[in-house]
Amino acid sequence: MGMRSLFVSFAISFSLALSADGFHQQSAHQQAQGSRDSATILHALGLRARPDVRKMNVSQAEYSKKMNMYLKRTKRSTTEPRRLFTFHPESVDRGQNGEVLLKFRPVDFDETDGASLKMLVAGATDVKVYQRSDNGSDETLINSKELSQSGTPIWVDSYLVPRDNYQSISSNRSESGLILRVSCGSDCQVFEPVLNAVRLVGVGRSKRHAEGLIGRTDCAGLPNRRPSGRLSARRVGSRGRNPDRQRCCRNKMNVIFKELPGYDFVVAPYSFDLGYCGGGCPYRYNPGTRHATIQSLMFQTGKGNAPRPCCAPSKLAPLEILHLDDEDPKQLKTTTWDNMQVIECACF
Repeated sequence: MGMRSLFVSFAISFSLALSADGFHQQSAHQQAQGSRDSATILHALGLRARPDVRKMNVSQAEYSKKMNMYLKRTKRSTTEPRRLFTFHPESVDRGQNGEVLLKFRPVDFDETDGASLKMLVAGATDVKVYQRSDNGSDETLINSKELSQSGTPIWVDSYLVPRDNYQSISSNRSESGLILRVSCGSDCQVFEPVLNAVRLVGVGRSKRHAEGLIGRTDCAGLPNRRPSGRLSARRVGSRGRNPDRQRCCRNKMNVIFKELPGYDFVVAPYSFDLGYCGGGCPYRYNPGTRHATIQSLMFQTGKGNAPRPCCAPSKLAPLEILHLDDEDPKQLKTTTWDNMQVIECACF
């Protein structure tokens, strides 16, 4: 009995050791893959190294200058023109233990593409910023940053919660305004606090939404029905497509850089529609090439073991991004990232 217990114990220990080893191997593989992806992304952006956000020290003057240049540069390539608005606090209340309450006027975040608090902090080794409700009953930590041990003045940026989550903090949509609490120690001083908001203006977002403007292959504009064709799906049995399946089209995919690990050095856009292609490719439906047309026919007739054409991007667009300079943490720069947004889809 004792030998049996010993054997079971050994088997369990051996199994756990194998599981742990497999987990470490998988983690190492994921880390290696992440490093390769990171190197590819940095190369595409023309960066020698990933900008260190911990050293970020961009002044309000530099931010305003480069953000306005970025918005002007992207104005021609977007259907949603944007403009930078800067708000100063209506009141600044300094409490004990280095707490500062900043109250801003009510801001309509419905058409705001990212908002952040920028302030110059001195005499502190760390800072925490909370987005607080009117009565102080609830708060959301939006930034926690370690600063220089010497307390040297440094510009601190704190991004407000994503616009999709603004409704969860009721006071941010009330007439009482937006309240932020800064905690940075008894010797801390906060200078020049401002709220920067990039907002959609003019005929952009409002007109696009009101008129329901969509792209040529957007899923929202395509009926989900069987396309016409000379060859009926009934003739090929199991090779016929499911009539209830959506045909190849462009789907929306909203990306918020601040929510992606390793992309915190991107300042703008706060969010954008990356897009992706999905859906079926029935016979003769939106072929991207002549090759796809013949492949579709081969699949439909069951000749040559040809696979069904796949839905993939047929038109891509570049994305302009404003990001921290990899060589100077006090500077911002704009870089063009090629082939970043799916515009149209086709069958290949």
